[in-house]
Amino acid sequence: MRSFACYREYNAGKMPNHIFIYRDGVGDSMRQQVIDFELEQLNKIISEEYGYYEGSEERLPTPKVTLIIVNKRVRQRFFQ
Repeated sequence: MRSFACYREYNAGKMPNHIFIYRDGVGDSMRQQVIDFELEQLNKIISEEYGYYEGSEERLPTPKVTLIIVNKRVRQRFFQ
């Protein structure tokens, strides 16, 4: 994933220790699929990027991941 390489380059070789993912536009029926598929893909990328890389013999600490799914369905009604 190119964004990890850009982050590492911009931050003098350091990697993030916490990753936030903000997902919008996910319906109730798709929520579990997003959690299962997208987190699986992210974990695969993290294991590649935070593993042994470019001459380093130690692994980087695995970052924490926070997934935020926004639901726009509002059930509250306001009347004047």
